[in-house]
Amino acid sequence: MDIKKLTIVNVVLGIAVVILFALHFMGGNTKTTHKNTVETQLPEVDSSEVATIVDVQKGMNIAWVNSDSMTMNYNFSIDLSNELEAKLKSSENKLLKLDKVLKEKYAKLEAEYKILGEQEIQQRTMELQQLQQELQMKQMELEEQLSNKSAQSTNEFVIETNTFMQEIGKELGYDYIFTFALGGQMMYGAPELDITDQMIVLLNERYALYKQN
Repeated sequence: MDIKKLTIVNVVLGIAVVILFALHFMGGNTKTTHKNTVETQLPEVDSSEVATIVDVQKGMNIAWVNSDSMTMNYNFSIDLSNELEAKLKSSENKLLKLDKVLKEKYAKLEAEYKILGEQEIQQRTMELQQLQQELQMKQMELEEQLSNKSAQSTNEFVIETNTFMQEIGKELGYDYIFTFALGGQMMYGAPELDITDQMIVLLNERYALYKQN
């Protein structure tokens, strides 16, 4: 008679941010020739092309943020996580109450089984089956509500956070702001280009204003 474990869609609240403005790269085509032997011919590198790329990069304003740190300290993310956790806890409590009633009725039927008539046993058994069905339906209903709420809240989070980032990036004058995460595409970021702490402060300021509206 144990209830099934409540399942909800886990919210992955990663903040993957790349702010792209009017800058575009024109990369030269580099050809690599492979032989059918063990030896491999290395591609020829035009030193003038390399110098040009470096010069372009020097004129750009680039920064990066640590996505894990932002998720843990961004109040929007924290509030969303707490809200969904509270709804999950509330749903679990509702299911536990129904399950408790079901178990009590089952235990009572089991204890009185020998002294009950056949008609009474059938009636109580039907009541237990109906209660079990109600429990299963309630579980499915709560799961759907949690899933919908999770999707709705996550969508709002992504849209509003993107708006915040666009505003902050423009105000600070950055051409690109990349996000760093262990195992992600960004392998290295110079420490002096890390603006994670500053970005957390600015995001929280905008989120506070957003909550007031």
